[in-house]
Order: sequence, then structure tokens, then C-alpha cells
Amino acid sequence: MNRTLRAVLVATSAATALGAEPALAANCANVSFSPGAPATITYDPIKATQSATTTFTATLSGFASNDKKYILILTDADTGTPLRIGTTGPIYTITSGATTVSFPKNTTAVSSGVAQSDKAVTSPSFTVALPVNSSGQDFVGGTQCTENLGYSLQCFFANGNSSGADTGSAVSLTTSIASVLSIVTASPQTLNFGNFTTTSQTLQVSLKSTSTMSVSVSTVNGSQMVLNGAVSPFPTNSTIPYTMTFAGSAITAGSPQTVSRAGVGGNTFAFALTLPGGVPSGKLPGTYADVITLTIVPGP
Repeated sequence: MNRTLRAVLVATSAATALGAEPALAANCANVSFSPGAPATITYDPIKATQSATTTFTATLSGFASNDKKYILILTDADTGTPLRIGTTGPIYTITSGATTVSFPKNTTAVSSGVAQSDKAVTSPSFTVALPVNSSGQDFVGGTQCTENLGYSLQCFFANGNSSGADTGSAVSLTTSIASVLSIVTASPQTLNFGNFTTTSQTLQVSLKSTSTMSVSVSTVNGSQMVLNGAVSPFPTNSTIPYTMTFAGSAITAGSPQTVSRAGVGGNTFAFALTLPGGVPSGKLPGTYADVITLTIVPGP
């Protein structure tokens, strides 16, 4: 008698978002940054296909009449690399065109090596990019990280000599770690009791998540395997009841269970079925089956 139970896994995800605020200052030239809040950066550290970006623009004016060129870079609040939004947030870079213009704190425009810009270019645009989490860093969903950027500006005469330098506040970047999850074993799986050499079967479910997870379950036949071809209402000799646990805790239809965060690197959780009555007896011969659907979503 072949008795088979199939488990179907379903996942959904949700993300949150937040904004950023600017600052401005001026010296060898007047510098302002816009928009007032660069567009929201929402970061999904599990996604492995594209980076998250936002843009802003600087406006420079009030150069001395004999100034010819300038260098403008953005500086982090920390002195180390790689640059992160906040102390422990995602890694980021800032570019203007194809040139990287983001550097650690105390970097000066003269020492940065960034190509000079002609004074006629008075509205350079900047792109902030949070690259794919290729290093597998772990982040907690819902966490907000903020980086207060400064700037370093160097002006030059037409002969190439320095005509003055300035530092000041630029913009404030803020990002939110998305509450997301990914199911590695997302295809239908089978739990097979065979000829009942055991009264329990376990399936390992591999998950990645930035937050806690809410796991709910539904079954086609009401938490019982039913004889193939049996007609409802199913007689006792045509059903085999079972109980379920997920991550070591009992789970029943209609009662979602909160499960600990799997982490960005992932973790494995046991989904187990047990026959509470022991080895079945007095059942009609044939194939018994049920279909279980696990729905797993990011928790609060």
C-alpha cells in the first residue's frame, strides 16, 4: 500500500521605504544639493539581480572670474572602507557619469584623483548605488540606516593652480532594509510513508529571510490522508489522520505560526508529519494522499 503526501510551498514578500534629507554650504563657490530629499532607497539584501539606486544634483555658482575648473567629491562620515550607509548598513558608491566621487571622511578633492570638471558644468548629477549583496552580509528587515554626506570642493585658476578649497555638508542618505524572504525549496515536495516502517516523515525547507516569518498551512483533506477514489464523507477505514510541526512547533490549519528569522545567508527548517494513532490498521488497501500548502510571508 503506497501512501504519499505532497507539500506545496508558497512565499510572498513585502518591502518598506523611506526618504532622505539634504544640507547645503558654500565657500570658494556656492554649492547646493537637490532634490531636498534624494529618492528613497529600499534595499533587498537577498535579491541577486540588480542594485538599488537614487540620484541627486549639485548646483555650483559664484566662482571667481579667473577660476577655470573645480573638483567636487562627496565624503562619508566614517574614515574606513568600504563605504556604508551608516556604520553597519549596506555598501554604497556614488558616481558622476563614469567617475566615482564617494570617499572616506577627511579625503580632500585634491587628493582624490577625480578628474577635474570645466567651470561651465555647474549642475553635476550623482547616482548613489547600493550594489547586490554579493558578500552575503546579514541584515535585519525593517532596520533604517542613515549616512550624512559631506563634500570637498577644490577650485583652480586657468593656469592649473589652486584658487581655494572648501568642505561642508551635502545630503543625508537613508535606506531601509526590506522585510523579504526567499524559499530555496519552492517546488512541490513529497513525503512518502511507504509501507509504514515509521510513523513520521520530515521535509527540510530551506529559507532566506531578513525578518521573522509567519507560516500558515492549509490541507485539501483536513489533515488526513484519504484513500484514492474515496467519496466524501470519508469513512474511517479510508482515512489516515496526521499532525504537523514546523520548526519544532505544532502547526494547524488556520493558525499561523511565527518563526525566527532565517537570515540573509539562509537556514533550514523541519516540516514534519506524524501519525498520532501509530501504524494504521483496519484500513482499506490502496493509495492514500493529501496536499498541504505552506504559505510563508515576512513577519512583523
